[in-house]
Amino acid sequence: MSASGEKKLLRQIKYFFLTLFLLPFFLWFAILPYRFASALGGKLAECIGSLLSLRNNVARKNLKIIDPSLSKDKIEKIIKQAWNNFGRIIAELTNLRFRDTKNIGKLVELIDNTNLEKAVAADKPIIFVSAHYSNWEMLSLFAKFHLNLPLQVVYKKPPNILLYYLIKFLRRFRSSSIENVNSIKNIISLIKRKGYLGMIIDQKVIDGISVPFFGLESQTSTLTANLAISYDCVILPARIYRQNPRHTFKLEFLPPINYQRTSNDREDVKNITTLINKEFEKWIKDKPEEWLLFHRRWPNI
Repeated sequence: MSASGEKKLLRQIKYFFLTLFLLPFFLWFAILPYRFASALGGKLAECIGSLLSLRNNVARKNLKIIDPSLSKDKIEKIIKQAWNNFGRIIAELTNLRFRDTKNIGKLVELIDNTNLEKAVAADKPIIFVSAHYSNWEMLSLFAKFHLNLPLQVVYKKPPNILLYYLIKFLRRFRSSSIENVNSIKNIISLIKRKGYLGMIIDQKVIDGISVPFFGLESQTSTLTANLAISYDCVILPARIYRQNPRHTFKLEFLPPINYQRTSNDREDVKNITTLINKEFEKWIKDKPEEWLLFHRRWPNI
């Protein structure tokens, strides 16, 4: 076995035992009342997260890029809150898999529907863009069960195989999903039918382009931009964030990304991708604890 193959095998073994350890907690997340499951998930993630020094170091470096003025104490507080948010996401998604979907509307407050209504009225394909921010999974649930939007969400297959099948099971009751960009035919078919596509595009990708994100060049997906210029799509940012109590949310459909077409498609793609990143920067600066801070978004982090 090659060194890379051995490393991959060891990683899967680690993931296997980690998933086995977490399975009993998933049972509790499923049977507890929603608000208690959310709180338990948050506290559990705080405890486990405090032991993960590698991920915490990534988060510290990310926060220094996001806001260099942050004090050490403030950084540690944000990291603790970020773990809490991550744990709540897992618990909430698990709990809602076994609950009456009518309650989704009680958990999310829609601030303003105007931008969504205008986008739908334009009679064009709509790409809803969002980030790994707050409980991003709640977006598609609310769209399906409260707004009656047939939203299809593109997602990336996680490296943990057991976790992949578990998440796939938990997501099964929400809007349809398209696994990764390998299903590009399905994505284009949806766009040609003037359908509604959901894209979570704030993480680093290998096959993207280098554009600024918080002032540093970072590899970013161009799929949204390419679809927009090829099929005249509306790009509608959708931001969800937590309110008090912490298991409830506010949802905003923000003004569409205002991009201009030129004769240079390559520059258009770069411009659109940069504009989307700038939108995400606003959200993350406002509530950094609700972003997935533990991902290596920039090179050499």
